[in-house]
Amino acid sequence: MTTATRSRIGVLATLLLLVAPLAHAQVAVTTAPGELNSLVNANTTPGQVYQLTRGETYLLTESIEPGVDVTIEAVGDGPRPLIQTLGVNNDPDRPIQLRTGGTTLTLRGVAVTNRATNGVNAERTIRMRAPDTRLIIEDVEFSDEPTMVIRLDAAPVDIFVRDTIVRDVGDPDGNENDGRFIDDRGNEIDSLSIVNSTFYNLNSRVLRDDGGDLGWFQFVHNTVVFAGDRVLEVGDVADGGAVLIRNNLFANTGYRGATDDSPRQQIRFGDVTDNTMVTIEHLNYFVNDSFLGGNPMPAAFDSTAQVRFEATGNTQSLLNEAVTFTNAPSGPPTAIPDPNAGAYDFSYDASSAVGTASSNGQPLGALTWFDQMITSAEADETPDGFVLHGAYPNPFNPTTTLQFDLREGAQVDVQMFDMLGRRVLAVPAGAYGPGAAHTLRLDASALPSGTYLYRLTAVTATQTLLQTGALTLLK
Repeated sequence: MTTATRSRIGVLATLLLLVAPLAHAQVAVTTAPGELNSLVNANTTPGQVYQLTRGETYLLTESIEPGVDVTIEAVGDGPRPLIQTLGVNNDPDRPIQLRTGGTTLTLRGVAVTNRATNGVNAERTIRMRAPDTRLIIEDVEFSDEPTMVIRLDAAPVDIFVRDTIVRDVGDPDGNENDGRFIDDRGNEIDSLSIVNSTFYNLNSRVLRDDGGDLGWFQFVHNTVVFAGDRVLEVGDVADGGAVLIRNNLFANTGYRGATDDSPRQQIRFGDVTDNTMVTIEHLNYFVNDSFLGGNPMPAAFDSTAQVRFEATGNTQSLLNEAVTFTNAPSGPPTAIPDPNAGAYDFSYDASSAVGTASSNGQPLGALTWFDQMITSAEADETPDGFVLHGAYPNPFNPTTTLQFDLREGAQVDVQMFDMLGRRVLAVPAGAYGPGAAHTLRLDASALPSGTYLYRLTAVTATQTLLQTGALTLLK
């Protein structure tokens, strides 16, 4: 190694140490009304982290509208910090709006209610109004939303959800179509991951498609209790896309029953081509007859989902077993919010047929109720963890290829930053299976010569993994 090479490596190492803390500077937020939204909206530093103290309430005087990548996370012990709109009139602002294209908002360990302090509900907790925006939602509780928690007004977007609770969505006395977690409103979703999460008291459904293509979708180890219409309206899947629906528990979903006008199949697709990989397996779905109002119990699948379920080759993994939860709502919601919300426990007998029916012998549904983690059945056959082997060539002009290994399937993307921490290039997320020697190509034709940092992100069913490195572009 030459002196010049050692010097260049030393400079890069120093830059990585200096830039990384700047990209993740932490700001402790007090509870003054309006402080959180004011700090986030005025921030121009990508990667800023805002820390909220558990047990406190953070009142918003206007919507949170980040202009760069930011994280809002809980610190300390106790209940999740609550983010709530300060109700000053009869039209409170919705809590969060993403209006700047290319930004990522990460919410971790917080609670977000859409019921303002004056008791008025703002509609749509989060609106994704700009293209190429991304939501990362980890261990969050959403509640008291009259229509939909996340609404899309632009495309494409990415949404990653895990270890989250969504409750009390939609008015039981209102429109039967209101009460949705995600509604694409005809906009394309590149990547959607919902893992190890719990949904209860939804007037309608978890996912509503309104015409936008879905590129990559996984719905794994989720518990859904009392959804009036169905669970998943997947809609059209992009040609060459992929869908994984596995290890879920649907309890009293579609409780309004099947009718001629609304058959309410619990998993419904739109157009799916032969080039699309769809895996549906390991599901327990049941409805108590007393909730159906004399109507038949809806089918688990529409015709497209049924064909793909049968093609998966694991038809015996569809169960219809009644489950007795430790503490759950006794019937469909009659009022929002549920006065007993927060006291429920959706664990059940883990030694029952349903308790060992997942692909890995674990309970179906969200494993947070059992203090278990999602395991990988392929762990012994694939590499350990998430390994980045670097880029070749490096230096490069204008393309280079990253090589990496994955222990389990993941949605992987890469972003490049200049030495000021500004994002200058992003490769949209793509689906990669477990295995070694995966490759991802970077094209820096539009960038000037210089040194850049890159961040490779892999979102699996259990965690979000990061690897970083440096690149030199010589033109």
